[in-house]
Amino acid sequence: EEFSRTGSPNSGRQTLIILLVGAALWLLPLLLVEGILFELSWFFTKLAAVSFGGAYAGLSYMAQDLAQTLGVVTQDQMVDGLGLAETTPGPLILVTEFMAYIAADAGGALGLWGALLALWAIFVPSFVLVFALAPHVAFICAQPRLRSALNGISAAVVGVIAYLSIWFALSVFFGNAEIRYLGWLQIYQVDLATFDWRAFVLLLASAFLLLRLRLSLPLTLLFSALGGLAFTYAI
Repeated sequence: EEFSRTGSPNSGRQTLIILLVGAALWLLPLLLVEGILFELSWFFTKLAAVSFGGAYAGLSYMAQDLAQTLGVVTQDQMVDGLGLAETTPGPLILVTEFMAYIAADAGGALGLWGALLALWAIFVPSFVLVFALAPHVAFICAQPRLRSALNGISAAVVGVIAYLSIWFALSVFFGNAEIRYLGWLQIYQVDLATFDWRAFVLLLASAFLLLRLRLSLPLTLLFSALGGLAFTYAI
């Protein structure tokens, strides 16, 4: 029974070794860099540790800290990074490399190092956890309390993704969207004079193509990009 639950009699020891070695590799860059590279390495280390629910959940944390709290990137750069990531064949989380490149030193050597550090901090713990916990997946899923915890995390992730959608929508549709705090309540204040009607038209057109005509996503992205170019050069 023990073998069927954990994969092998020594799997617990193997899991511990993998976790310790992986944690050492994961945190190693923190001992080798300084300045802005240390700050970025530490930020993306925290991002990888506390973000659950995939790329969109992580992007919410990244957008809030890099753009709003730390101020090392702008909202427009965050939106550009998301658009760039959506058009690439790789995972969406690769937008972290673009943002680290911008935050460190766009166009310079530090930018490349920042992107590499973000890549390391994001992906190393993922692989470590997969290798360490894969033999125990069946046992973990069979525990009612763990299942309840995972359900709670899933519910929280839905809220996080909704927040990200609102933040990006306001950043795209309005040239100026600032946060106002009323105690614990966070409210976005927008300047209606900066409303970009062209972006809103592209949103409606894309929704029509996807939901009404059921056009494929690549074609919808292509038509949206062409529409954006047309608006840029014609108006």
